[in-house]
Formats: sequence, C-alpha cells, structure tokens
Amino acid sequence: MDIDPRWVFGLFPVMWVAMSWLLARFGGWASLASRFATQAMKAVRYRFTSGTIGRGARSVRYRGSLKVASLPEGLALAVPLPFRLGAPPLLIPWSEVASISEKRRYPDTTFKIRLRGHWATISLQGDVGRAVKSTFEQHGKASAAPAPGGT
Repeated sequence: MDIDPRWVFGLFPVMWVAMSWLLARFGGWASLASRFATQAMKAVRYRFTSGTIGRGARSVRYRGSLKVASLPEGLALAVPLPFRLGAPPLLIPWSEVASISEKRRYPDTTFKIRLRGHWATISLQGDVGRAVKSTFEQHGKASAAPAPGGT
C-alpha cells in the first residue's frame, strides 16, 4: 500500500499540536494554567531545563524543554513555542507553594515543589531546583506567612 507523502506532511503538524495539548492536560500544566497563566516570562534564568509536572503515573517529563525563572514574586515556567498549545507560561506566586523538598540521588538532587490546593507537583533537578528553593526560602516563606494581627 502506497501512502501519499502529502498526507504525512499534512498530518505531522496536526499530530504535534494534538500531542502537545494532550500532554498539557494529562500532566496538569493546563490545570495549573487555569490558576497561574501569565502573558510571558519577565526573565528566563534557565533554558533547556528538564523537569516533571504531575503526580505518579500522571507525570509528564519535559526533557530539556523547560524555561525556568526563580523570581522574587514567584516561580515562572514556560515551554518553547512548538509545545505551548495548552501550556501557556506560568507564574506561580510563592504564597501558593506549600513546600519544596530535596531528595539526593546520585548523580544529582531532585527538588519537589508541592503547591497549595493542587494535585500536581513540579520536580526540578540540580542547580535549577537549588536556585528555586533558595529563592523560595528568601521570598516565599515571608509571603506565605499570615499578616501580623491577622486571623
């Protein structure tokens, strides 16, 4: 059976868009976007970073395709344009981060970011995760604390 090559060239973009959209839904990026979507990242500190979003079997690995910025106002995440359908840039305020835990495994360390009121977790490795945890400890814990005199 011969397949006309025009079908392949026509179907490839459709399949790419469909897979990007499905992965964003499956791993939780689309759900995070409903709360934390932003127009664009203000600054990109780390490009072509790897990480995981989701939980357990519902995790999606972004190998070398994450842009990460650890800003005073929160954690910014984005994926390059070809993967962006259903996965807009995110800015997660530090007040929405419940905790960042560290797990050492040879050869690197994984930092797991748990959010308040959301099932998905974000995992980042090495220096990127370390920078995010450091910024959270500097800026995030203060913003997550109740206001003085508040109840």
